[in-house]
Amino acid sequence: MTKKFIPVSIVLVITEVSKDGFALWMQKRKEKGSLNNLWEFPGGKVEPDETPKEAACREFMEEAGIDCPKVEEFKITTHSYMDRNVLLNVFYSYHSAEKLPKSERQKTFFVNFKKGTQLLEGKMLAANYSIVESFSKYLQSNFLLEAEDSLCPSS
Repeated sequence: MTKKFIPVSIVLVITEVSKDGFALWMQKRKEKGSLNNLWEFPGGKVEPDETPKEAACREFMEEAGIDCPKVEEFKITTHSYMDRNVLLNVFYSYHSAEKLPKSERQKTFFVNFKKGTQLLEGKMLAANYSIVESFSKYLQSNFLLEAEDSLCPSS
């Protein structure tokens, strides 16, 4: 029997971008099973009466407990787990790290442009590796270094 794809929206929450890489705010997944305690982005299933963008904001507010920042569409991709297939609507947003919740289940990780997801190996949901890698390439190709410690959008 073929598994259907479950539509899901997630938000990559960027708290910092520098010449060396970028920081992503993530949270630990809470569920029974093999994905429990792995780092993930805020998000969840798209309800029948909402758009993927609306789902991304609703899930962000539910999980982070704060207002949803402005989100931009990044990409749509798929991933197959042993028990489910997901259609991932990926959005991104810039948010101040100081205004995000911090706990043992929520924190910020720095992704070095040269090392990629190396520091998150075995700690993050499998679907997120390719998303983080492609977002890293996106940042590097769409932003120009203007000052030593900041990246600014190219014109």
